[in-house]
Amino acid sequence: MDSLAGCFRILGREFGRPERGEELARYTEETLGKVRAALADLPAAQRPRVYFAQEEDGLGTACKGSERSEVLEAAGAENVHACLKGTNESLPRISFEQLMAYDPDVILIYSPDLAAAVSTDAKWSRLRAVREGRAYLVPRGPFSWLDRPAGYMRVLGVQWLANLLHPD
Repeated sequence: MDSLAGCFRILGREFGRPERGEELARYTEETLGKVRAALADLPAAQRPRVYFAQEEDGLGTACKGSERSEVLEAAGAENVHACLKGTNESLPRISFEQLMAYDPDVILIYSPDLAAAVSTDAKWSRLRAVREGRAYLVPRGPFSWLDRPAGYMRVLGVQWLANLLHPD
């Protein structure tokens, strides 16, 4: 995400709109800076444990510390899934039993169909986040706000998620 501002500047120059590129770059820098400042003193104990449910069944996920997980960590979350060294940029699959062992505070769901079904699904409703109403569909308009593609929508995603996880 830290390279987005520079990308906006380059694209502004390449498309003959340097002022617009600079405007978007400044917005990106200011927005990410505000979120960083707001969360700078957040103790680890106040960082919600989050699972990012990807794929239609929710059992694909993002590795802690990966580019796919960057928005979670920037928004003050702790990604519950750590991957083996060298696999951070893959989309690993876990078992539902592993998800139950994680029992995250919050679940972020990529699939609209899964998001609509988790509260009535016998397995998913065993998870504390689902029972307590903290399973959320990731905004996807016009692209995912968290990843896929890892682009400019993540600037909105950081704000959305930081406000969701830390409303005060």
